[in-house]
Amino acid sequence: MSRFQQGSKVRALYDVVNDGTVYGAQRGELIKEAGAVGYVKQFGELISGVVYDVHFLDDDRLIGFREHELISGELSWSPAQHQKGSSVFAIMELASKTGNVPKDTLGTVVGVRYHESHGYVYEVRFHGFEDQRYVVTNQQIKKVMSDG
Repeated sequence: MSRFQQGSKVRALYDVVNDGTVYGAQRGELIKEAGAVGYVKQFGELISGVVYDVHFLDDDRLIGFREHELISGELSWSPAQHQKGSSVFAIMELASKTGNVPKDTLGTVVGVRYHESHGYVYEVRFHGFEDQRYVVTNQQIKKVMSDG
């Protein structure tokens, strides 16, 4: 069963970048920013799950999304605070079965996911703990500020 129906107002959770399938746009070009609101035009079931064609009225563009890439456009939303590749540090000690990550340990965001109960969460590889990915919330890490 699909979460959204035809005409449902939905919001994109992640930036949409051209993978080479969007006519008239360069590969790698940003097509739609995370947070953009559109309406489900149609949807269908594929082997990989439900796929939605979402119509964005601001530029009259139709873009396909998988179910986990959308939330209801009626829900409140805040953008992700960190992106893949961001340098961050732990603002508290982080517990783990394989050893605790001390406060102020530097790391790199290697993934960004959305959970309805927590909002965006981040997969981080911390220095000295590279063999493990830690899933953390925005309340557990801060972005490293550059001196320039």
